[in-house]
Amino acid sequence: MNSIHLPISINRLELRLKNAIASNSSKKVQQVIDDLLKNNLKLSNLSKKFHTYHLLQQCILQKKGTIAKLLLNDGVPVNSAISGPCNSLLHLATINQDVELVKLLLDKGIYINGQNTLGKTALYIAVELGNVEIVKLPLHHQADINIAANDSSLPIYLSNQPDKEEIFKMLIINGANVNIKCKR
Repeated sequence: MNSIHLPISINRLELRLKNAIASNSSKKVQQVIDDLLKNNLKLSNLSKKFHTYHLLQQCILQKKGTIAKLLLNDGVPVNSAISGPCNSLLHLATINQDVELVKLLLDKGIYINGQNTLGKTALYIAVELGNVEIVKLPLHHQADINIAANDSSLPIYLSNQPDKEEIFKMLIINGANVNIKCKR
Protein backbone atom coordinates (compact mmCIF):
# COMPACT_ATOMS: atom_id res chain seq x y z
CA MET A 1 0.00 0.00 0.00
CA ASN A 2 1.47 3.35 -1.07
CA SER A 3 1.23 6.26 1.29
CA ILE A 4 -0.44 9.32 -0.10
CA HIS A 5 1.27 12.65 0.59
CA LEU A 6 -1.40 15.22 1.37
CA PRO A 7 -0.64 18.92 1.05
CA ILE A 8 0.16 20.53 4.35
CA SER A 9 -2.22 23.14 5.74
CA ILE A 10 -0.42 26.44 6.28
CA ASN A 11 -3.07 27.54 8.79
CA ARG A 12 -2.59 24.36 10.79
CA LEU A 13 1.19 24.84 10.81
CA GLU A 14 0.78 28.44 11.98
CA LEU A 15 -1.39 27.27 14.87
CA ARG A 16 1.04 24.46 15.74
CA LEU A 17 3.95 26.91 15.72
CA LYS A 18 2.16 29.40 17.99
CA ASN A 19 1.26 26.60 20.41
CA ALA A 20 4.79 25.19 20.38
CA ILE A 21 6.25 28.59 21.18
CA ALA A 22 3.66 29.22 23.89
CA SER A 23 4.54 25.89 25.50
CA ASN A 24 8.26 26.76 25.32
CA SER A 25 8.97 23.50 23.51
CA SER A 26 11.93 23.77 21.16
CA LYS A 27 11.26 20.14 20.17
CA LYS A 28 7.74 21.01 18.95
CA VAL A 29 9.00 24.12 17.14
CA GLN A 30 11.62 21.97 15.42
CA GLN A 31 8.89 19.49 14.40
CA VAL A 32 6.92 22.31 12.74
CA ILE A 33 10.05 23.51 10.95
CA ASP A 34 10.76 19.93 9.84
CA ASP A 35 7.20 19.62 8.51
CA LEU A 36 7.70 22.84 6.56
CA LEU A 37 10.96 21.54 5.10
CA LYS A 38 9.33 18.24 4.09
CA ASN A 39 6.93 20.33 2.02
CA ASN A 40 9.67 22.56 0.57
CA LEU A 41 8.50 25.49 2.68
CA LYS A 42 10.11 27.84 5.18
CA LEU A 43 8.66 30.08 7.85
CA SER A 44 8.72 32.90 5.34
CA ASN A 45 6.07 30.97 3.33
CA LEU A 46 3.51 31.37 6.09
CA SER A 47 0.65 33.76 5.41
CA LYS A 48 1.25 37.52 5.26
CA LYS A 49 -0.95 38.08 8.32
CA PHE A 50 1.19 35.63 10.28
CA HIS A 51 4.10 37.81 11.37
CA THR A 52 7.02 35.52 12.15
CA TYR A 53 8.97 38.63 13.18
CA HIS A 54 6.51 39.17 16.05
CA LEU A 55 6.88 35.53 17.11
CA LEU A 56 10.65 35.96 17.19
CA GLN A 57 10.22 39.17 19.15
CA GLN A 58 8.02 37.38 21.71
CA CYS A 59 10.56 34.57 22.06
CA ILE A 60 13.31 37.06 22.84
CA LEU A 61 11.12 39.04 25.26
CA GLN A 62 10.22 35.83 27.09
CA LYS A 63 13.87 34.66 27.11
CA LYS A 64 13.14 31.64 24.93
CA GLY A 65 16.57 31.80 23.29
CA THR A 66 16.62 28.24 21.98
CA ILE A 67 13.34 28.73 20.13
CA ALA A 68 14.45 32.15 18.85
CA LYS A 69 17.58 30.54 17.39
CA LEU A 70 15.48 27.88 15.62
CA LEU A 71 13.29 30.59 14.09
CA LEU A 72 16.32 32.63 13.01
CA ASN A 73 18.00 29.62 11.45
CA ASP A 74 14.84 28.90 9.46
CA GLY A 75 14.86 32.34 7.91
CA VAL A 76 12.70 34.62 10.04
CA PRO A 77 13.73 38.15 9.03
CA VAL A 78 15.76 40.10 11.59
CA ASN A 79 14.91 43.53 10.21
CA SER A 80 11.26 44.39 9.87
CA ALA A 81 9.21 47.37 8.78
CA ILE A 82 6.45 46.19 11.10
CA SER A 83 5.94 48.75 13.82
CA GLY A 84 6.48 47.38 17.26
CA PRO A 85 7.95 48.24 20.62
CA CYS A 86 10.74 50.73 21.00
CA ASN A 87 13.44 48.06 21.09
CA SER A 88 14.68 46.05 18.11
CA LEU A 89 15.43 42.34 18.35
CA LEU A 90 19.09 43.27 18.91
CA HIS A 91 18.15 45.61 21.77
CA LEU A 92 16.04 42.87 23.39
CA ALA A 93 18.74 40.20 23.10
CA THR A 94 21.26 42.69 24.53
CA ILE A 95 18.97 43.57 27.44
CA ASN A 96 18.58 39.82 28.13
CA GLN A 97 22.37 39.54 27.91
CA ASP A 98 22.05 36.54 25.60
CA VAL A 99 25.51 36.49 24.00
CA GLU A 100 24.71 33.66 21.56
CA LEU A 101 21.53 35.32 20.34
CA VAL A 102 23.22 38.72 19.92
CA LYS A 103 25.94 37.04 17.86
CA LEU A 104 23.40 35.18 15.72
CA LEU A 105 21.36 38.34 15.07
CA LEU A 106 24.50 40.21 14.02
CA ASP A 107 25.60 37.31 11.80
CA LYS A 108 22.12 37.33 10.19
CA GLY A 109 22.58 41.00 9.24
CA ILE A 110 20.42 42.86 11.74
CA TYR A 111 20.73 46.63 11.48
CA ILE A 112 23.44 47.25 14.06
CA ASN A 113 23.06 50.99 14.65
CA GLY A 114 19.31 51.09 15.25
CA GLN A 115 18.19 53.35 18.07
CA ASN A 116 15.25 52.81 20.39
CA THR A 117 12.89 55.61 21.46
CA LEU A 118 15.50 56.80 23.97
CA GLY A 119 18.08 56.95 21.17
CA LYS A 120 20.09 54.06 22.61
CA THR A 121 21.81 51.56 20.35
CA ALA A 122 22.38 47.96 21.39
CA LEU A 123 26.07 48.86 21.92
CA TYR A 124 25.02 51.68 24.25
CA ILE A 125 22.85 49.26 26.25
CA ALA A 126 25.64 46.66 26.42
CA VAL A 127 28.00 49.33 27.79
CA GLU A 128 25.32 50.50 30.22
CA LEU A 129 24.95 46.92 31.49
CA GLY A 130 28.71 46.47 31.66
CA ASN A 131 28.62 43.25 29.63
CA VAL A 132 32.09 42.94 28.10
CA GLU A 133 31.22 39.93 25.93
CA ILE A 134 28.24 41.63 24.34
CA VAL A 135 30.14 44.93 23.87
CA LYS A 136 32.74 43.02 21.84
CA LEU A 137 30.15 41.72 19.36
CA PRO A 138 28.86 45.00 17.87
CA LEU A 139 32.42 46.35 17.89
CA HIS A 140 33.50 43.34 15.84
CA HIS A 141 30.65 44.09 13.40
CA GLN A 142 31.72 47.76 13.04
CA ALA A 143 28.95 49.40 15.06
CA ASP A 144 29.11 53.19 15.18
CA ILE A 145 30.60 53.88 18.61
CA ASN A 146 29.81 57.58 18.56
CA ILE A 147 26.01 57.52 18.30
CA ALA A 148 24.56 59.58 21.13
CA ALA A 149 21.33 58.77 22.91
CA ASN A 150 18.53 61.35 22.98
CA ASP A 151 20.03 62.90 26.13
CA SER A 152 23.34 63.34 24.22
CA SER A 153 25.12 60.72 26.34
CA LEU A 154 27.60 58.41 24.64
CA PRO A 155 28.81 54.88 25.35
CA ILE A 156 32.33 56.18 26.05
CA TYR A 157 31.05 58.35 28.92
CA LEU A 158 29.02 55.48 30.38
CA SER A 159 32.15 53.34 30.39
CA ASN A 160 34.24 55.90 32.28
CA GLN A 161 33.74 54.11 35.61
CA PRO A 162 36.11 51.90 37.62
CA ASP A 163 34.01 48.75 37.05
CA LYS A 164 33.92 49.35 33.26
CA GLU A 165 37.61 50.02 32.63
CA GLU A 166 37.96 47.13 30.15
CA ILE A 167 34.99 48.41 28.14
CA PHE A 168 36.39 51.95 28.20
CA LYS A 169 39.68 50.69 26.73
CA MET A 170 37.86 48.67 24.04
CA LEU A 171 35.85 51.71 22.97
CA ILE A 172 38.96 53.91 22.79
CA ILE A 173 40.84 51.30 20.75
CA ASN A 174 37.87 51.03 18.38
CA GLY A 175 37.65 54.77 17.73
CA ALA A 176 35.39 56.32 20.36
CA ASN A 177 35.59 60.10 20.17
CA VAL A 178 36.29 61.51 23.63
CA ASN A 179 36.02 65.09 22.35
CA ILE A 180 32.26 64.99 21.73
CA LYS A 181 30.46 67.15 24.27
CA CYS A 182 27.91 65.41 26.45
CA LYS A 183 24.95 67.54 27.59
CA ARG A 184 24.26 65.41 30.67
